[in-house]
Amino acid sequence: MFREILYLIAMQIKGVKSYTLGYVFFSLLFPLGFMLVFGSLVSASYVLRIVSGTLTAYLFISTFSSVANNLANEIESGRFSLIMSSGVRKEIYSISIALSQILLDIVPILTILAIGVSAFHLQLKSIPLFIIAISTSITLSAIFGMTLASIIKNPYEVSQYSSVLGFALTFFAPVYYPLSFIPLPYRYLVFLEPSTYVSQSIYYSLEGNTYSLLWSFGAIIMSFLFSILNTQK
Repeated sequence: MFREILYLIAMQIKGVKSYTLGYVFFSLLFPLGFMLVFGSLVSASYVLRIVSGTLTAYLFISTFSSVANNLANEIESGRFSLIMSSGVRKEIYSISIALSQILLDIVPILTILAIGVSAFHLQLKSIPLFIIAISTSITLSAIFGMTLASIIKNPYEVSQYSSVLGFALTFFAPVYYPLSFIPLPYRYLVFLEPSTYVSQSIYYSLEGNTYSLLWSFGAIIMSFLFSILNTQK
């Protein structure tokens, strides 16, 4: 399994060479412009939402899209069946893909935090809460991507659905705005969206609020439910 992780990391790094300019743009210039523009349009009390929302968008979308697309290609090529027959669990393999993607996401994540600290005077009040939130978010995002690939399987359709879902689960969930903004009874629907747990756990961890642990626990529960769904496929 360790060899598989190293292989995936190497392949991801090699792949970056083919889109270096795009990687630099989306890792550095895009979060810089996005956060500075939108951060200047909102009140100081909502700046933290911009920071946590941008972190959620990068972490959730890049992770679940990477896992879904990689697994779909592996399933179609038949390599995935060979890996499963060797005793590697589907969830572990999905998380290994996610970890390789996270290595590429370290730059934009650090960029977003640096902009938050320098431009908006963000204070990371609890590093342990932030690490827990990031870890559970990566797990949920990876298993959600695994579920998407397991259900659809076709790489082209997976690519299309992951793009649509990435947009929908970012802007139709409480990622850039509080949960309280959604009127009842529609508010209950967002608890079905995995990005809700990612965004809320990250937001409260940046705030230093232990309420983040409740959302991280919710992310673990959602991961477990998606894993059960995958056993039926």
